[in-house]
Amino acid sequence: MTKQSPIKVVIADTAFLIRKGLKSLIKENVECEYISEVVDAKSLQLALKKEVPDVLIVDHCCDDCFSLKVIKTIKQITRL
Repeated sequence: MTKQSPIKVVIADTAFLIRKGLKSLIKENVECEYISEVVDAKSLQLALKKEVPDVLIVDHCCDDCFSLKVIKTIKQITRL
């Protein structure tokens, strides 16, 4: 049996407590690997240039930062 690679996760949310809570949960799960967290669309684009995650957790309700348009653009660029 071969060991599976961990699921790489990036968190994109403006709320500090949400990011920290999600980060804690991800780090507790041995099947997941926390990659990074970002607070705005520009930081997200920079983070995704460094490494494309398997899972991207996004607060889509924040139109100023992570609007659906931004998410669609990122999805096209990274093929998430």
